[in-house]
Amino acid sequence: MLVRPLQWRDGDMKTLPRISHRRRLLGTFASILGVTSLTGCGSLRDDLTGSFCEGPAPKLVRGLEPAEPVDYVAIQSYFGRDQEPSTLQEEGACPATANCEALGAAPEEGGGMRGGFDGALEYVSYVRNDTVGHLLTLDEVRAFLGTIDTPSEAGLLVHLSGYHVDCDGNNFTQTGDGYIVYAQSGTTCGGDVSGHKLLVGPDGTIQELESEIVEHGDDNCQIGRIPTGLERSAKPERDGLGAFFAEVAHLEAASVAAFEDLAAELEHHGAPEALIRQARAAAREETRHAILTGALARRYGGERRIPRVQRQAPRDLEAIALDNAVEGLGRETFGALIGHHQALHATDPTIRSVMQTIALDETRHAELSHALHEWLCSQLSSAARDRVEHARRQALLRFRAGFCQEPSPELQRLAGLPSGAEATRMFDALFGGPV
Repeated sequence: MLVRPLQWRDGDMKTLPRISHRRRLLGTFASILGVTSLTGCGSLRDDLTGSFCEGPAPKLVRGLEPAEPVDYVAIQSYFGRDQEPSTLQEEGACPATANCEALGAAPEEGGGMRGGFDGALEYVSYVRNDTVGHLLTLDEVRAFLGTIDTPSEAGLLVHLSGYHVDCDGNNFTQTGDGYIVYAQSGTTCGGDVSGHKLLVGPDGTIQELESEIVEHGDDNCQIGRIPTGLERSAKPERDGLGAFFAEVAHLEAASVAAFEDLAAELEHHGAPEALIRQARAAAREETRHAILTGALARRYGGERRIPRVQRQAPRDLEAIALDNAVEGLGRETFGALIGHHQALHATDPTIRSVMQTIALDETRHAELSHALHEWLCSQLSSAARDRVEHARRQALLRFRAGFCQEPSPELQRLAGLPSGAEATRMFDALFGGPV
């Protein structure tokens, strides 16, 4: 079941359809979230022959052959010394005779590596002869591994150097000089994604052989209704959960102005009272979202920016319809689906609880967008409706182009964001594939 806007013909009844889209949207979302499929994108990898991935994630500690054998090895991650670390991957078992509790606390000396470019500090923990150790630098990891003679060792060093090891195709091959590994850097939110061919030598040094931009980014990449007059500032730092939720809170606060202006415009044009009430209720709910996501940002060390919005004079009905087709039928409807995915998959209980609230609210906002679309189209000429539909389709193409890049492992696990490939599949299921 696809979410498609009502197509109007000249002569259709020019009355407000009853706001009854919510059940259809929720049913569609539930159907989509029950299906998993992956698609791939990327280049520079045609001559690569192997993969150290299983599904969407690389297995970077499986198959390690350290210079001295160990009982247990893991990649761990934390955002501050006062936070309990997360175990991203592990292999083996900690012996009962070892101080295994030390694996559940951040290293006393602090520090770590920027693995996966998500802002978290990562490090390698191991247990050898009942001794627990932490490797906090690349040089320590190289000394621990010795000669780089397995693919996972090459992949581990690439990951801990801040690259994203992409799993949507083959990602390594062995040569006489070491291992060639394909990885990516950057994000489509506020920048570009680059693909890299990297040579990892037997001594663990990493040399870039080739690189190219594989996906151009979009500064306007967050999900949600964005007001026309939102002032763009310098690109924010995107690292980590704190920065992610700070940007979400920034745009949730901006959405308050979007719905307040929409309500005033609808009143100006004599729209049905039901639509005006829904827009005002949405503004109140976006205020709550800004407070909730701002609290999440602070919890993870982020700092929310106050949005600056230039308030607009009332637009004509076609301009409102064009904006609603892009922001409401596209970004906001898909944002509601993403919210439900997070409410189901976030492992952080606080994030999951917040997203359960936001997802239901955003479904109501998507419901409003579809009802508003129907009323606006009933007021427009056939030519204007064609222009609105063209804008909607072009916007969907732009939105879809930004999903090839994976969110960081922390964002996928703790915040419940889908992978880039999962987001693409969800998007196609929601809107009927590439338009």
